[in-house]
Amino acid sequence: IVDLGFWIFGKKVLLPVGRSRIDYGAGRVYAIGMTRDQAENLPEFNDRLAVDYDYEERVRGVYRNPSYANTSADRSTSLETSTPLESRTPLEASTPLDTSYKTTTPATPTYTRDTYNYEQEPALFGINEQDHQTLRLYEERLIANKRRQKTGEVAVGKHVETETARVAVPVERERVVIERVTPDDAGRSVAPGTADFREGEVARVELHEETPDIRKEAFVREEVRVQKVVEHETVEAQEKIR
Repeated sequence: IVDLGFWIFGKKVLLPVGRSRIDYGAGRVYAIGMTRDQAENLPEFNDRLAVDYDYEERVRGVYRNPSYANTSADRSTSLETSTPLESRTPLEASTPLDTSYKTTTPATPTYTRDTYNYEQEPALFGINEQDHQTLRLYEERLIANKRRQKTGEVAVGKHVETETARVAVPVERERVVIERVTPDDAGRSVAPGTADFREGEVARVELHEETPDIRKEAFVREEVRVQKVVEHETVEAQEKIR
């Protein structure tokens, strides 16, 4: 992109790479064969312009036109920079002229929008070791990585709660009831020798009772399981790159 400030104030035009000579030692870019007529007839360039095939064809048409190239104007004009060379550099009219360049205008090739190739016009887009050096074009890109870090921890414990439990157990207890009754055959005589006349203990009856046996017993009520699960999500980031 050439700033034509000294010829046409504020106008910027496109310069084919084949019409330039890069001198890294001097920090200059030379516009080879640029004439004032070309500068006036070239379509203006700005950042909001869409550079498509039609626009480029208008630019190429000016550089192909031999009437613009044969005018009595500067044959080689340097694009001087006081800072590291960039793609946009103003033209200066006071810089040295390179008259050693000889303009040759090839015949306009026959092509269409779909068949055109920059290699068909080496006079405009050809690159040679004498006039051009390797340009490294850099581009930024986003590098995504991830690191593992501790975000927290979970401590699981248990505590004992005490409460009072009540239980009811039915028990049995034996007791002796002594009754004196008159039998139905009272007064009837008995056979000799069958009467048992004894003193002292005559009958023995054992008494029993139940006592409650209450004790505490531990049992498994429930269980708590602790485990980790991994949740997946996608984190998106947006940055401006050059």
